[in-house]
Amino acid sequence: MRKQLRNWVRLIGFFGSILGLILIIDQTAFAQALLKDTAAKDVETPTAKYENLTPLDTHKYDALEAAAVYAMKRNIEDARRLFKASPGAVPASTGEAHDGFNGEHQDYRFTWRRDSAFIALALVDVYKQAVDPNLKSWCRQFLFDYAEFNLKLLAQAPNDEPKFYLNGKMFKKIWGRPQSDGPALTAMAMAEFADILINEGHVTAARRLFDQLITGDLDSIAGDRHRPPSFNRPSFDIWEEQLGFHFATLVLQDNALVMGVHVARRLKLSVPTNWLNTIQAIDRWLPEFIDPSAGKIVATQSASGQRYNNGREGFDSVVYIAPLYIRSDIRATLGFQQFSFTASSPWMMATVEKFRQKFMSGEEEDLGEGKKGGFKYYLPINQKNSRFLVGRYPKDKYFGGNVWPIPTFDLGRDVYAMAIDAHRKGFFDVENENLNALRRFTGQATALKPGSKIAANSAEFQSIARNMLAEGDSLIDGMIAQAGGFDPRKPLDQQLYLNEQYDKHNGAPAALPNLTWNYAELYQAIQSRKRLVEILQSSESPNRASLAQASCASILTAGANASRATSARP
Repeated sequence: MRKQLRNWVRLIGFFGSILGLILIIDQTAFAQALLKDTAAKDVETPTAKYENLTPLDTHKYDALEAAAVYAMKRNIEDARRLFKASPGAVPASTGEAHDGFNGEHQDYRFTWRRDSAFIALALVDVYKQAVDPNLKSWCRQFLFDYAEFNLKLLAQAPNDEPKFYLNGKMFKKIWGRPQSDGPALTAMAMAEFADILINEGHVTAARRLFDQLITGDLDSIAGDRHRPPSFNRPSFDIWEEQLGFHFATLVLQDNALVMGVHVARRLKLSVPTNWLNTIQAIDRWLPEFIDPSAGKIVATQSASGQRYNNGREGFDSVVYIAPLYIRSDIRATLGFQQFSFTASSPWMMATVEKFRQKFMSGEEEDLGEGKKGGFKYYLPINQKNSRFLVGRYPKDKYFGGNVWPIPTFDLGRDVYAMAIDAHRKGFFDVENENLNALRRFTGQATALKPGSKIAANSAEFQSIARNMLAEGDSLIDGMIAQAGGFDPRKPLDQQLYLNEQYDKHNGAPAALPNLTWNYAELYQAIQSRKRLVEILQSSESPNRASLAQASCASILTAGANASRATSARP
């Protein structure tokens, strides 16, 4: 079967070349594809284009989006050029670093199923939106290579094996195993790709992806006659630190199975009963992560099934990150119950609000032996400037616990998603749980009443949505500014090398350089921003062509004056 997939991939590539979809190897050609639409669509001068922007303008974010796409491709190509990575392999980073706090050397020149799948999910969306045939061809070829690479990994390791060398060999040294998020995320990415292939009329290609890769990952979650299910077995969390049952992992597994059901039905195949049963089991389980006394969703249950804090006070950014990937539209189409923890749900809003407050605060320093030192902020940098940034969770010890772009970008994305999700439902629910969060966006101390709703067609909803747009923008802009800034008029190769972390005291780059996952989450956050802008524009002027439509190929728009791009790194 794997040999058939390899032959099939080569055949697809052959016919793709006949159709004029040429695989881009040269970085300059790729950058030109990203920049191509600018000259054709924009009549403003390069300088005027980025001056006096209103909140609903997206030129700056279109350019940032293009840079994020370029950075993902740059890292993938650099791994092949510098480290002899196999086609389809995604490096976690192109570098290494020494953790002076824990005395450990960290090398990210490996590939993780989880990280790679987040990048694949972003590139599936790039492929879906791309207008330029060269850009579309590169994404298409990568996604087929990614599928074949995953088959190579699974030929030698179980589905929940997390880490591999870039040439596809299994990493056999001591590590946190198993990690059950990787199969879910990979199945999600490939199901999204298969869905697009079906739309394009490539049903045979989608069927082979489904049979040879998607089904295996989903069966590992729900179980089959060869193995027990993994969803109800303890695994390590997304950060590879805690063994237990994790809210985020279960959310991703749930969504992966829903997407699998969707693709199966589109292919007119019978849906395995164990998939349907597992979706129902997870949906029943997730509310158990709510801690009413703490007023939030707790990230992890212990192996014995008890909610616990384990040094993080129950907080973790992945609690709000994972639900951002839920396909509520697919769930509705398939007749599944509405997912209970979307971004605008009262418990999710409450959890995000408490998470936000946590990173504005701190605690007394623990000196050991019951002794306490002075008060210390979790992220002192938030007290020193007007930016608000976050880390993975409070009391993080990895590299000393710093600002992370991933949770900061995704907090911005989550705030956008609050308004988008409420608009989809037609209202904000006002409950005791999310009262404080909504008050912060309305500025009203007493007007909101638990048990009421804020209708999407109301002026109050529009005001809240605009405030959410502004807060999401401040998170993305603040993180980019902390990372050295971004000028949309400069060539892509001169900027956007984002570290894994930034020092919590002075904001200097910290930990691993050039983390590929950063760019995927930045890209996804900008997609959410575009959807919110479209909603706001349509509400203020129904006859006005939406900016999201006007820039539907914004990944091809990186700003005028960007004359060249190479793969050189500073």
